[in-house]
Amino acid sequence: MIEAQERAIVLIFVTVDCPICNAYVGEMNRLSQAYANRGVRFFLVDVDVNLPAADVLQHAREYALTPTVLLDPNRLLARKYAATTTPEVILINQAGTISYRGRIDDLYISLGQRRYEAHEHNLRDALDAVVAGRPVPVAVTRAVGCAI
Repeated sequence: MIEAQERAIVLIFVTVDCPICNAYVGEMNRLSQAYANRGVRFFLVDVDVNLPAADVLQHAREYALTPTVLLDPNRLLARKYAATTTPEVILINQAGTISYRGRIDDLYISLGQRRYEAHEHNLRDALDAVVAGRPVPVAVTRAVGCAI
């Protein structure tokens, strides 16, 4: 899955109707664009079971998503990586192992409870570490969002 010239890939599990996923569109786009020239490829893995592919792709166009959208209606990738929440991040390093699993940042404390702004930028910190060849400072956090 990871190509030789890449430093890492990021899988973010999403659904079109999760309000927390939709609230993170801007941040997902910013991160995808910021790390593209640093050898990191982003994928949004849509785990909607009963939603036609055309609707998922229409949602991607409407929200101007820059990461590649992968359809996972049978949840094969979700099971492979034990993803349970949307949005949940899996950061896979160049060796093909998981360097980080969890939330994008700490904007959401719990369902329905959001901070004014994020204080911890877990995915960004993990990406910076992986790209620099350093260990990820916090390898696991709890994602807050909709259940898969």
